[in-house]
Amino acid sequence: MKLPKVGFIPIQFIQEDQAATELSEKACSKLKDTRKLDVLKVNPVFTAQQARNAVRSCFAEDVDVVIYFISCWIDSSVVISAVQEVSMPYIVWGCSDLNTQSLLGAVEAVTSLKNLEEKFKAVYGDPGDEKTVEEIVTRAKAARVLKKLRRAKIGFIGGITFGMYDAVHDLVALREKLGVDVVHLDQYRIIEEMDKIPESDVEAAISKASNRVGRVEAGKEHMVKSFKIYLALKRLIEKFEFDAIMIKCHPDLSQIYGACGCIGASLLIDDGLPCACEGNLYTAVTMLILRELTGSPPFCHEISAVDTEGSTMLLWHCGAGAPSLAKNPSEVTLKQQYAAPVEKGGQMGGVTLDFWVKAGNATIAILGGVCKNITMQISQGEILEPRKMDLGAGKIWARALIKVPNAEKFIKETLGHQFVTVHGEVEKELTDLCDLANIPTV
Repeated sequence: MKLPKVGFIPIQFIQEDQAATELSEKACSKLKDTRKLDVLKVNPVFTAQQARNAVRSCFAEDVDVVIYFISCWIDSSVVISAVQEVSMPYIVWGCSDLNTQSLLGAVEAVTSLKNLEEKFKAVYGDPGDEKTVEEIVTRAKAARVLKKLRRAKIGFIGGITFGMYDAVHDLVALREKLGVDVVHLDQYRIIEEMDKIPESDVEAAISKASNRVGRVEAGKEHMVKSFKIYLALKRLIEKFEFDAIMIKCHPDLSQIYGACGCIGASLLIDDGLPCACEGNLYTAVTMLILRELTGSPPFCHEISAVDTEGSTMLLWHCGAGAPSLAKNPSEVTLKQQYAAPVEKGGQMGGVTLDFWVKAGNATIAILGGVCKNITMQISQGEILEPRKMDLGAGKIWARALIKVPNAEKFIKETLGHQFVTVHGEVEKELTDLCDLANIPTV
């Protein structure tokens, strides 16, 4: 996974201050030693013009975040000139060094920037302090993902599945806060692409996927139709250069065409391309965020049951789940989709994936809200080992059992009926991302 790139700009008062220079060198070296950041070091700056030149050079090098290291008492106008020259995420860092008075200079700069209502991260801590370095790394990761989002293009294919008012999204707010570009395509574009796919390509895709899983229990017709959707989606992604997509599925694909998009979404996620369904654009954006933060395949799901005493939640969707989420490929079975009615007079068709998501530390999150009131719900959790239980319809779907700090509180604060879970602990990074984008969190 690509490391966040940071521009390290030391701010000093006078050039002859050797103690301040040494403190800056030490701070920069500690950041490089973590091997969690790609550090671009700029020579110490002393004047407003030098600071403006320095931040422009960082922008030219496409850094994700700038660190203004306050090495001593400074003139705050030097920092102010820089941050007003180029608009990009930044951190102001000072430490408790009695020889240089770095902390005093940093506090003076921070309070001045606050008076100007600037958005930034203030960090106070010694260069060798692990907590301080992790604060910087966390902010840098969040800034890298935000930059990715501002350059991302998401395909919105179809519309919102009927009755799902909680999937209604605000394109203007998404563009304003996260910068994502959403391109709408009609659902028919999938059918159009499917008609162009050679049968040999379909057979090759089926064979490759079948060799990656433990068993195949779906009928030939359902396999062919489902894999045509997968290949058609890949073509649309390549054609429009999407970074993530959302497909409607119900009832157009799942019932009228006769095959849901589950296998297509699942394989695309393993290909590194987040794919959400049922018209929920917020889910697609959340999947992209979590993929970028962790490098791991995100699991899009609903919450089907809650045990408030054990603080656990049973997670599944109606058939999608990247095969690599299983502990072992042999545990994955391709099955024929559960024949549930979607629209009066018809039933779903296609292929679903049956397995338990592997255990491990995880983060669950979702975006939601309309009329520019976008909010993100976040919680750390632990995906538990599979256990015997009555799964009802979910017995043929990808599923997980997750333990969270307060399941009752989480379910009462839900922003929608779909969520995204990913292996890894990135609650702090998500919080920093939302802070950068002015998005409230619950």
